Amino acid sequence: MRRKISLKLWLLVIAVLIMVWVAVISPEHAETVARAFIMLLGVSV
Repeated sequence: MRRKISLKLWLLVIAVLIMVWVAVISPEHAETVARAFIMLLGVSV
């Protein structure tokens, strides 16, 4: 149980880091990536 929670937390942290990195590297793609992550979060939750 505890491991599943920490796994979800790690995935969330990684997703946020990737979003920030993409926003810094290529701002024009940030919105698309954000939408993709929102969709992924909606599926996983």
